[in-house]
Amino acid sequence: MIDLLILSVIIGLLRGGKLARLAEVKIKCFPLILCALLLRFVVVVFGGKELFFFVIYGSYLQIVAYLLLVYALYRNGSALRVAAIGVLLNFLVITFNGGVMPVSATALELTGLEMELYTTHTYIDEGTALWFLGDIIPIPPPYPYTRVVSIGDIFLAAGIFLFVNRQMITDTSR
Repeated sequence: MIDLLILSVIIGLLRGGKLARLAEVKIKCFPLILCALLLRFVVVVFGGKELFFFVIYGSYLQIVAYLLLVYALYRNGSALRVAAIGVLLNFLVITFNGGVMPVSATALELTGLEMELYTTHTYIDEGTALWFLGDIIPIPPPYPYTRVVSIGDIFLAAGIFLFVNRQMITDTSR
C-alpha cells in the first residue's frame, strides 16, 4: 500500500492540498488499527515459518484482525468507511474459506508471480466459497509492483485514497 499512499499524496498536492494537514489527522480507534495490522504481520511472518501455534490458530487470528480493522475504520467517517467495506469483503471471503484468502492461479500467472501458500492464502478451486471476492484481479507489468488483488482490496485502496485527499484538501484550521 506504500505505492498507493505515495500516489494519494502526489494527487493531493496536485489538487492544491497541503502535506502538513496530514499531520493534523485524528484517527479514532487508532490502537485497534495498529493491533490489527500487527496481528496480521505476526501471522504472516510466523505462519510462514510453520510455527505450531500460528499454523493451528493463524486463521482465527486473521479473522480477529479483520474484525478489529473493520470496526476501527468504520468509526472514522465516510472515506474510511469505503475502506471498511473493502476489509469487510476480504473478511467474508477469508472467513468462508477457513481463514485463508483464495487466490487465482491464472491471475498469478498473468503477473508472473509465484505465491507461497501457507497460513494466509490458498488456490481457488471448485470448492472455494465466494471465489469472486478472492484475489482474482491481476496487476501485471509494466506496473512496478505487480500483484493480484481482490475487489475488497480495491475498496480499501479507494477509501485510503479518498481519506488522504480529503485530509490534504480540507482546511481544518477554521
